[in-house]
Amino acid sequence: MSISGPYFVALFVGASFLPSFLSPPLSPQDKVKADEESTQLELISSAKGTAFVKSYEEMGTLKVLTGGTVSVDALVIDQLASGSKQFGATVQVKQPGRIEREDTSFVDYEEIEALIAGIGYISKVADTPFTNYEATFNTTGGITLIVFNNDAGKVAAAIKSGRIGGATAFASLEQLESFRELLVKTKEAIDQIR
Repeated sequence: MSISGPYFVALFVGASFLPSFLSPPLSPQDKVKADEESTQLELISSAKGTAFVKSYEEMGTLKVLTGGTVSVDALVIDQLASGSKQFGATVQVKQPGRIEREDTSFVDYEEIEALIAGIGYISKVADTPFTNYEATFNTTGGITLIVFNNDAGKVAAAIKSGRIGGATAFASLEQLESFRELLVKTKEAIDQIR
């Protein structure tokens, strides 16, 4: 008797999902790792049993090459019980298409300057050992920036928000520079209220 046909496929697919159902809950070490991969803004806004207020102001929205948008907001989260405040930004990417996708990522205040500098670094890549390249910068909160070229030498950028799935907006280098300027404006707005 050979195993083939739709029964084999169902058995194979069913067996491949089996381990996820049997996996143990997160260990304390895994929880710490998950916390290290989250921004402080994410941790506060997802905390159970705490009261907080999010205060935000739109810094600007860019329309990019493919018709999508990238929006940046300055953000403050006040924890009401402790009186502590966490500052940062949100970056929302809307990806057009048959099914529009949208995702928002958080950037802690302490990471905004690195993101601004990262845009500068990846925008200036030109001398690589091969014809094509991708220069990438990632944030803790799930923003991925990629500057790349194609076989014809045309350079463009991708701004992605979200860890799984997410939304991506394709931009020119000039638009990526405008995104950097929005982040500078955001940092300056936060600096005025800190």
